Amino acid sequence: MLPFHRGGLDSLQTLSDMARDGERFRLARGDGAVLGWYAVASVSKAHKYLSPTGVGYVVEHTVTLTEVPTPGVDAVTEALRMILSLFG
Repeated sequence: MLPFHRGGLDSLQTLSDMARDGERFRLARGDGAVLGWYAVASVSKAHKYLSPTGVGYVVEHTVTLTEVPTPGVDAVTEALRMILSLFG
């Protein structure tokens, strides 16, 4: 990852937050084929060639995913109920 050229630090933070919260999600390939349900097990990163602000010009990272069971109908229904409750 090249944060000063392409960005990406926000995405790594989002993945770290998902790991912390135990969030489950459907994983799909770039062509849209669904691979199943997963959770982020861990995120590690190493900054190289530090800028004066302490951010690496290069950030090497590893994201480890764990396959999780497909949520049941009750879990999906509850998630939809929570989303709809945001709208009144």
